[in-house]
Amino acid sequence: SNGQMLGGIAGYTKENTTILNCDNYGAIEGGANYFGGVIGDSTGTSLKNCNNYGTVSGTGNYAGGIVGYATSGLTISNCTNANDIKVNGFYIGGIAGTSLTNVVITDCINENTIDGKKYVAGVSGYTKGSLQNCVNSGLIIGTDQSVGGIAGYATGAITLSNCHNKNEVNSSNSYVGGIVGTSSDNVVVSDCTNGGLIIGDSYVAGIVGYSKGMIQNCFNFGTVDAFNQSVGGISGYSFGAITQCQNEGMIGGSLFVGGIAGVSGKNSRVDQCTNKGNITGERSIGGIVGTQSENAFLTNSKNLG
Repeated sequence: SNGQMLGGIAGYTKENTTILNCDNYGAIEGGANYFGGVIGDSTGTSLKNCNNYGTVSGTGNYAGGIVGYATSGLTISNCTNANDIKVNGFYIGGIAGTSLTNVVITDCINENTIDGKKYVAGVSGYTKGSLQNCVNSGLIIGTDQSVGGIAGYATGAITLSNCHNKNEVNSSNSYVGGIVGTSSDNVVVSDCTNGGLIIGDSYVAGIVGYSKGMIQNCFNFGTVDAFNQSVGGISGYSFGAITQCQNEGMIGGSLFVGGIAGVSGKNSRVDQCTNKGNITGERSIGGIVGTQSENAFLTNSKNLG
């Protein structure tokens, strides 16, 4: 369809509605914006125990395995995407293309390939809402910036907690992470793990590619392979705090390569972190950080790699 708001179950849902125990098996092909396996565009809906088994493809923005565009207090819980999402556009996610303020996505799984341009991820391509207890086991491919196993871009006073990426995240561009590609101020990423191969150009990491928020109690077991600079087991470039995190993966890049952070930026902090992986590069390479900037703190950490 070339129209907007296209869904396998509903095109558009308004406030105070419920969709429960619904499955889509049909192919969804979008030609504009706002399309999803279950709902195209949703506001304030409770969406629970719904699954998508059909492909979602086409050209346009805001496409998801469950919801294309999620706004204003929507809750998505216990939902699974079980087919490929391949869309030539921005804001593409295995569960939601975009999830805005006060949206909560919890206990959801993406099992298949997610392929798009910018803001691409296994759960939500772009999020201003919290993501909890979610798993990505599908291949994630993006041709532009902000690509992640769980979220492509995360912003606002939100938490991404107990989320796990188990497959490859691959972009020919920058801002690539096993959990989040890019996170802004006030975002907290906690108790998350990455076990997949992470590939990108610059600002590439096992947990968050480029972070201005907090990363705590996160573990990277996957290989991180970057073509260029700012590469880390936990964060490629961190302006925030990284605490009680551990890297066991092989980390490789050109410049500013570290077992925990490639660059620990101005006024940032790394505390109680451990690296057990091999770190390789051409310049500014460290077991904990590749480069530490002015007024940055590095404390209580150890390199065992």
